[in-house]
Amino acid sequence: MSQASMQVIKHPWLLPCKNGVINLKTGVLEKERSSDFSSKYCPVDYPEQGIDDVPMVWEKTLLEIFSQNQELVDFFQRLCGTCLVGEV
Repeated sequence: MSQASMQVIKHPWLLPCKNGVINLKTGVLEKERSSDFSSKYCPVDYPEQGIDDVPMVWEKTLLEIFSQNQELVDFFQRLCGTCLVGEV
């Protein structure tokens, strides 16, 4: 693997977006640093207040898809997060 490729995956828990970098472990929006290489990018503004108020539509949709099974919804959200970061 080339050094450039290694830099792209250097910080798998960081997701760049329009107004900063989201730390996926904490959910906190951080200022973008030149050392934050990533092959991922989310072309939207991340809410300054965090994600507590935002995922209502996501949560309701998943509950509907998975027949109100909260355990399955929780598992699916962890699966999506694992896919996003590329780590198990």
